[in-house]
Amino acid sequence: GNNNFSMWDVYKIASEKPLRRTALSGRGQSSQMSSVDDLLKSLIDFGSAISYRQNLEGITFNTGLVIAFPDLFTNIEDVSLRHIDTISKVNNRLTIELANKLNIRFNTHQVDNYGWRQPNGSFDGLMGRFQRYELDFAQMAIFMRLDRIDLVDFVAETFRIRA
Repeated sequence: GNNNFSMWDVYKIASEKPLRRTALSGRGQSSQMSSVDDLLKSLIDFGSAISYRQNLEGITFNTGLVIAFPDLFTNIEDVSLRHIDTISKVNNRLTIELANKLNIRFNTHQVDNYGWRQPNGSFDGLMGRFQRYELDFAQMAIFMRLDRIDLVDFVAETFRIRA
């Protein structure tokens, strides 16, 4: 006959991290709710779970970065030669901002090409690293091509390339 219930936000930051639980409070500060009105108020008060999940507690991701002109490349932050590996330089800055916002770190693996399908079906370059599960994400934009669709999930464009 007890019509009280509780609602919890439950998630893990990473597989090796402990389970996180946050109770959605009912009226007052109790986690017990007894009506739909209590539930709706609790959901409104709780807000978006995204805002509670932005601290990834310093976990480390393996990332890839293409340096297509290694003989001319000096440093990822060197803007004196803006025309050398421009896509890598721009997207590296975006990744650093993402890392700062989400409290993450990354081990960067440098490759010299984006990845092309080889005669045996494997890929070289960045796509090869993804195919072998060596990377979590790329620090850069990459062209969406049909042969790459099976290997990676494309998220969003960082800038448009136009002629």
